[in-house]
Amino acid sequence: MALDPKITFFGERRLKFVNALFAWGRKLSQVDADLQDAVRFLHGLEVDFDRFRLLVESEHTNYCFPLKCQIITHTIQDAMDTLRRQTLFNPGEVGQILEMIAQHIGRLSLSKQEGIDLYAEHMDGEAEKVNSLWTSRITLLDAKDETRRRRLQEIWERLHFTLPDCACLQCVRGA
Repeated sequence: MALDPKITFFGERRLKFVNALFAWGRKLSQVDADLQDAVRFLHGLEVDFDRFRLLVESEHTNYCFPLKCQIITHTIQDAMDTLRRQTLFNPGEVGQILEMIAQHIGRLSLSKQEGIDLYAEHMDGEAEKVNSLWTSRITLLDAKDETRRRRLQEIWERLHFTLPDCACLQCVRGA
């Protein structure tokens, strides 16, 4: 049985976004990271992700899908602004944010049943591990470090949410 071409397109594009974001997350953790290249990458990603969202939203997506995509887009924009202004977070922390975005793009699925979109289910499991780490962290002694950590955690929580009226696997499971 052949897969629907739109589902194949969705899976391939999603994987490209995830891989590119993880790669840039690693690059930004290096001392010699080119911030202007990162900004250009994020701008292109924002445009491509928005086109992707528009193409797949019409495919009877889950109730939460448009909002999750919108929050991902806003988080990409925030990361771009942070790199441009070099405020709030250092490049390595922006790299962490890109990895958060990658995990949540990887969780996006057109499927409403378990066992269909195995990649999204895998990424969902990985996100749950990361979520456990965020929720179990102890307060840091240095107030400045704690403030930065809390801001990163707020970004994670903004991306990692459920809607009560959604029937997708993530919302039904509670994250």
